[in-house]
Amino acid sequence: MALATRTIEGNNSGLLLRVPKVVVMHSTRSGIASKTDASELTSTINWFLNPAGASAHWIISKVERVRAVADTLRAWHSAWLNGLSWGIEFTQPTIDRTFGAGHYANAALIGRHYVSLGVKPVWLDDWDGNLSASGFVDHEDTIQGRASGKSDMGYRFDRPRFIASLEDDMPTTKEIVDATVKALRPVIATESAIAATAAVKATATTVANIRKSLTGGMFPGAFIKFDDDKTVYWLEYAGGIWVRHSVRNPTTFRGIGGEGPVLVLKASQRKRIALGPTLPNLAP
Repeated sequence: MALATRTIEGNNSGLLLRVPKVVVMHSTRSGIASKTDASELTSTINWFLNPAGASAHWIISKVERVRAVADTLRAWHSAWLNGLSWGIEFTQPTIDRTFGAGHYANAALIGRHYVSLGVKPVWLDDWDGNLSASGFVDHEDTIQGRASGKSDMGYRFDRPRFIASLEDDMPTTKEIVDATVKALRPVIATESAIAATAAVKATATTVANIRKSLTGGMFPGAFIKFDDDKTVYWLEYAGGIWVRHSVRNPTTFRGIGGEGPVLVLKASQRKRIALGPTLPNLAP
């Protein structure tokens, strides 16, 4: 999946002289209550393309992630802090407009992108431009934002929810499907993507069903391990939750499609996955 749903060449002042460690969060605030999320996005894109306007590195709406300025360039979002930070702009026509689930889902993707570039997954209560700081901060809580009387992101933005989304790297259903199709025997790899997606969401009620799933047709999960030990588990999506099962033969996966990949999760994810009953050797 591409990170950007579309890309524009927004206003900028050339190359950044250092790699930022802070991301300033903004909301659009056109002040027009009748605007939809889509029309607010369109207006913001036009403003970012107007030489008299502003810009940020990203615009996030309920359905889109618009790359407006490259990460190597200085966007026009925080005056004298532009050269020290990246900026994300959220569509929000008025201060009382709630942010939707789409906003948070898109924000998680963009936020994780910046975490991968060295930004700490923490919320800063204040930022005065200190170069040692790292994290995400409201525009209104920066020294420039306070001096300019800014009020974004405002009370409608759920900061704990956003930060939590940066730390949750559980694989998605699509990632499980893709990795498992690649790992299992070629006959399974030829199954349709629709059937595979349906299978991974299903509950495997018996070991017999699991054995059958591994010998052709559908399957309910994938092999995983955590980065702090060598134990291989079978992960299934059962009844709306992730369940991991110990496998008596920890190298069983090598008999399923050869040297197929095992998903490696962080040790911190262990507590988020329920431990199910031990399964016998799953080799077909």
